[in-house]
Amino acid sequence: MLKVTRFNHTGLNAFQKVEECKKFYTEFLGLKETPRTIPPEAAKDIPGFWLRLDEVELHVMGVELDGSLRNPFGHHFSLFVESMEEARKTLEADNMEYRDFEAGKGREERIWFLDPAGNTIEIQQDPLLAKDNV
Repeated sequence: MLKVTRFNHTGLNAFQKVEECKKFYTEFLGLKETPRTIPPEAAKDIPGFWLRLDEVELHVMGVELDGSLRNPFGHHFSLFVESMEEARKTLEADNMEYRDFEAGKGREERIWFLDPAGNTIEIQQDPLLAKDNV
């Protein structure tokens, strides 16, 4: 079993509708924009914006989808886990297909996989439980 610690964010795709969605979420719903925590060189290649309410974020991305499963730019939700190493072992032990993004260039490791209905789930190391914080 994956050891989920808390929700991280939900991602929505707004290809060719980023500005309309930004106005809707900030003006109509009154959500506050928050800085994107991905490195600036990656942010320039991913149109969109992030919103935050309490401790959960909504990431809106304007990237054309290619139809592949486990797509990080499509609709998904993200969970923090206790240990990425243990999560990977659990996924492999259960023969779960996943898409892996290794850490580097200022970005954290991420894994995307599907639930039985085909919904994309992203997992990341809970920064509150990272080895550096223990």
